[in-house]
Amino acid sequence: MTQSLQAKMLKITVILNRHGKRTFEAVELCFDKTRKVVANLIKQKEQRLSLFLPTAKRGHLNPGRLRVETFYPFGLHRAWSLIDLDLDCLVYPQPVECDLDILNTSDEDTGKINVTRGNDDFYNLREYQVGDPLKHVAWKNFARGQGMYTKQYSSNVDDKIWLRWSLFSELSEEDRLSRLCYCVLKLDASGVDFGLDIPRCLIEPNKGTAHYHSVLRALALY
Repeated sequence: MTQSLQAKMLKITVILNRHGKRTFEAVELCFDKTRKVVANLIKQKEQRLSLFLPTAKRGHLNPGRLRVETFYPFGLHRAWSLIDLDLDCLVYPQPVECDLDILNTSDEDTGKINVTRGNDDFYNLREYQVGDPLKHVAWKNFARGQGMYTKQYSSNVDDKIWLRWSLFSELSEEDRLSRLCYCVLKLDASGVDFGLDIPRCLIEPNKGTAHYHSVLRALALY
């Protein structure tokens, strides 16, 4: 199954192989809503091609069957075939940046503060302000001409954070999901335990790759 954060385009990689001495030229591939890409298997045995499929919404996305065709060698006749690759693409919500200070509120169950800023794990980047310690400046970003930013760090007081539906109660469903998705990305990057509590879905706090994708899948399929 292919997974992707919601964006304007979903990248699908197709790998072509040839066997024996036979070569293939000007082989065109596309899905129903993608631009054609051309493969030439002459000297190399394998070629990787990227097809970009537009995504309009989160959830399951079936790209349909792959069309393989060629007009080689004279362009007068077309040889073609439709191949069902049985692709199941899951598009996660499009992350929308939000202020993570919303997580600095008291937890409903424990009464402990969830996240405080300290010097343990990388938390975020913000624009440099006069007086910020120079050792916290993101010098690599500055060297790339991306501006001057200060690294922020987080330390855990209660390492079990809940991402609750009520955090963004003033927003629409899709806007809530987008901001929760952003929170998931940031919390996973910081290595803290976090859980998800949204209508019809409760995922206990945890961390790791499997947990990360489990939470994003729940947001995608809400």
